[in-house]
Amino acid sequence: MIWWVPGCCSTRILCSFCWSQLHHARWLEVNVYDVRAYAEEGNPGRFEFVTEPDVHSAMDTRQLLWMRTSYRPKKTITDAAISRIFDPSTVPAAIYKAPSSDWKTLKTDGIRAQPNCLIHLSPRDFIEENTGSIGTFFKDMLKLTKPGESGRKATSFIYIHLDVEKALMSGVDFYRTRLANIVTTGDRTGVIRPSLFKDITQVNIEKDSLK
Repeated sequence: MIWWVPGCCSTRILCSFCWSQLHHARWLEVNVYDVRAYAEEGNPGRFEFVTEPDVHSAMDTRQLLWMRTSYRPKKTITDAAISRIFDPSTVPAAIYKAPSSDWKTLKTDGIRAQPNCLIHLSPRDFIEENTGSIGTFFKDMLKLTKPGESGRKATSFIYIHLDVEKALMSGVDFYRTRLANIVTTGDRTGVIRPSLFKDITQVNIEKDSLK
């Protein structure tokens, strides 16, 4: 599938004009290969075709190809909370990822958000073996290694599976975000207690595999 996003829609939101163009009759028989050929032949270097998994829903497994202008400005994506979760059955998983070195503190004090931040959880009950990734918003945590390390040393992560039903009954509020991820403010004190941990998994990732 391809989204056509010209310069006027570089904010990743299709305007009414672009939407009408996408559904115009002249595009019905055009596939992604045709579009790529038109772009490359018409003005080489002006457009680029990229995959941007960080703008897809966490539950969307489709490979989306974006056509973007090469000169567009870089924009930051904000994944805002949009709906509160009341039914635990609608949450397939709520997993918190952290360096294994944090486990001693987490198992005693629980999970606490940083000031003015939310606790981010992944709804994906799947760990990518090569990278340790369970969600696009964890991508910046993949290269957590201590300064001075060299050679094939493992990077270790823990994945804490939360008991969402028990947490809701304990006063923890959960919210679904625009990209279908899960965030929470914790309980009244801003903490997810260790008693709400359902399962803990530890994974070691070779540093070379993260390159």
